[in-house]
Amino acid sequence: KHFLLFPISYTVLVLPAVFAGRPFIDTITLYFGQTGSIGSGLNYNSSSIFAFFQNISNTELASKLGIIAAFFAMLLVMALCFIFRKQMTNSSILVAATLFSVLIPFLLPHMHDRYFFAADILTLIVAFAFPLFFPAPILTQFASLLGYHAYLIMRYAFPMHYGSVALIAVSAICFMCFFDSLDSKKNNRIISLPYQQLNKD
Repeated sequence: KHFLLFPISYTVLVLPAVFAGRPFIDTITLYFGQTGSIGSGLNYNSSSIFAFFQNISNTELASKLGIIAAFFAMLLVMALCFIFRKQMTNSSILVAATLFSVLIPFLLPHMHDRYFFAADILTLIVAFAFPLFFPAPILTQFASLLGYHAYLIMRYAFPMHYGSVALIAVSAICFMCFFDSLDSKKNNRIISLPYQQLNKD
């Protein structure tokens, strides 16, 4: 039943454009129409895995491998959530979402710097729940800053693959936090702590 929230939310969010005069079907299918216009570049100023490889001759094959890698990364996270479903907490769900926001744009081809917006936000949120997670938002912001700097200043502060290394470290930290969040003693720590404090007061 929760799956239906995705198309409903998407439809609601595009309504302002429809009210402004854009045809409904054109608005709904906008992103499908853009899939053929992404270009042949494997990396567009992002700290993705393709920042490590500057001169790939067979970009079509590399693109397919990246898509397959992203697919299996999603399967891995979902499999972990299924295996530990009885131990899952609100914290676990948040960390799993953070893993998706980091791994998917990291592995997919044709990514721009903006595709890490969600990772920038979610790693910061998780850092408040897991004190040991504090390097993750710093590393994520560093990776994003490399792309923004290159776009705004028109030169690279550091090679983009420095950001890719940072995101690999963030992914490792996320996996550690995921398993830590399964501890029953910390059950629902993100959601429960404020209410526990409220009850004490």
